[in-house]
Amino acid sequence: MYGSCSKEEQRLREVAERARSNGSAEVLVLPADVSRLDECKRFIEETINHFGHLDHLVNNAGVAFVDVFEEVTSITNLQEVLNVNFRGAIYPTYYAIPHLRKVRGKIVVDASATAGFPVPRISAYNTSKAAVVNFYEPMSMEIGDEIGITSETPGWTESEISKGIFMNCKGMQALISAMPVMPADECAEGIVKSASQGERNITEPFWVRILILYRLPVPETVKWSFALLSPTKQWRGRQLPSKSLEDDAKSK
Repeated sequence: MYGSCSKEEQRLREVAERARSNGSAEVLVLPADVSRLDECKRFIEETINHFGHLDHLVNNAGVAFVDVFEEVTSITNLQEVLNVNFRGAIYPTYYAIPHLRKVRGKIVVDASATAGFPVPRISAYNTSKAAVVNFYEPMSMEIGDEIGITSETPGWTESEISKGIFMNCKGMQALISAMPVMPADECAEGIVKSASQGERNITEPFWVRILILYRLPVPETVKWSFALLSPTKQWRGRQLPSKSLEDDAKSK
């Protein structure tokens, strides 16, 4: 049995059909806005009313907004990122905990490896994902072993965000092109395997874990690498080659 929640009902129905074709006996489609507390309460309650119990909760909602902070034309764009990415994870969790505790269920949280890196242009996205990581770490100690919590921090993964918003931004194309993009199905398989084994934290692919460790002794080198690939006006008083490339692209 499988329940799926999203604001886009048509996309949900497509996911439902795929779930049925893969053997799910019963699929419940629940359109909802996870950034709203009342709707999170509603879809958890409807899930319980329909199935009678809740085994697992997967918090995978995410949006991104790409721009240099001082050039943002509407601060509400950043507010949406924070609301969906952070509140959209903790609201369902709040209402799911009593039901998950009854069956010793699991919570899977999708964060991002970018939360640990100074990636320009996506400061709100990075902040929201860092908040998710820092929320579930202490919460996992509060809950103990009653509910399994797996926090996933993947690198670039095939998704609507990486294909659409990021790749349509000249300032992000060089950064994404320089790093391998993980197939979505491979990422999903890794999450399911790790959550099933009770792992608390997973970071995929392997090279991202190495990069995170590398940042600890040489943070300035990591900053320079991201600044070089992500166009900004300047860094440490220097005009970066990546900024010149972006300006050339805009003039064409």
